[in-house]
Amino acid sequence: MEKDMYVKVVMLMKREALKRNAPVYQAASYLENKPWLRFIFVVLSSRTRDEATLKAVKKLEKICNSWECLKNIKEDELKNILQGVGFYKQKVRYLKAIASKLKHNEVPCDYKKLISLPGIGRKIANVILADICGKNVIGVDTHVHRISNRLGWVNAAKPEETEQQLYVKIPKKLWNELNKAMVGFGQTVCLPKNPRCKECPVKEWCREYKRS
Repeated sequence: MEKDMYVKVVMLMKREALKRNAPVYQAASYLENKPWLRFIFVVLSSRTRDEATLKAVKKLEKICNSWECLKNIKEDELKNILQGVGFYKQKVRYLKAIASKLKHNEVPCDYKKLISLPGIGRKIANVILADICGKNVIGVDTHVHRISNRLGWVNAAKPEETEQQLYVKIPKKLWNELNKAMVGFGQTVCLPKNPRCKECPVKEWCREYKRS
């Protein structure tokens, strides 16, 4: 029964996020069948709203469609394109360095290769593996960490601990889409501040709501 509860809650979060047109699903729709751009989107999305990230990616799409192009584009031009992205100057350096290591529209689907690339840590690597490569892994960002703790699915101080505990509890068939469902839900309902608890479709399963 517990595993059925996880499936039900994740599907309700996904449905609500789609209904509310969550930015993460808008981005996913636009970037469908564009794995190279999706890769760049994930790299740029750290500490940046998805709306701003997608806007920058659309600008980049008009100019580049390969790592070779990105490698050869002038750094100042790339900075102008990515200006709305958080920490864009640092991310420009990361993308230029990644472009020097990959070819054509290559998207690595190997964890060790991904984390060997500049600016890619465990969270970004796992999101790429799940979202682009279709691997059964869990990407834990700030939304997944926050919501998992609020629900009471984990009791973790750090995202790495949240990831470990989720792997134990969550049915494997949910791993691949857990990040997107929780990100979308976190963008629209389970907000970092002033969450919309009265509108929440999963409040009956939420530890934080029951405490309030």
